[in-house]
Amino acid sequence: MIIRKLFHPGNEPTGGQPGNPAEKTYTKEQVNALMQRRIARSHKSFFDRYGVKDLKELDTLMGYKESYDALNVEHEKLKQERDNLVTERDDLATQYKDLTKKYAYKVGNINSDKINDIETYFKGKNLDINEENLMNELKTHPDWVNQVSTIENIGVESTPTPQVDEALEASNIFGVDLTN
Repeated sequence: MIIRKLFHPGNEPTGGQPGNPAEKTYTKEQVNALMQRRIARSHKSFFDRYGVKDLKELDTLMGYKESYDALNVEHEKLKQERDNLVTERDDLATQYKDLTKKYAYKVGNINSDKINDIETYFKGKNLDINEENLMNELKTHPDWVNQVSTIENIGVESTPTPQVDEALEASNIFGVDLTN
């Protein structure tokens, strides 16, 4: 089999008629050799592009990429789990703070009408509302405490009501002896 190539300027014609481009012929072995050189150049260019010297190194590099992708997916899952745990921790911290505040109000016997004032006061002083801080502030703000009205009977002694034997009382009133 003979392959023909058209004449290109700068090439010496190997034959043909004047004014007609010369044809150059190649044998099958020459074409195969040309193709092998072109493929080798193409492979070298491809391998140079990815910084490897051969197909084996390229396969190794692709294996690293697959490992990287798998690790990246695992990393994203762990980041999401961490974000969920941070959110859960923050929610629990908020709940704890609210319960601490409610407990402090209960222990301090705080008037429910004063709670907004107390929270504004503590926020202005940049203090957390907890039992210790609230008790310290109650020393200077006794008006926050529920005022329980304790009215004492002045000058009147209470005497216990005597126990009455109903059977004896009925026998005295009706003249009938019911004590037996």
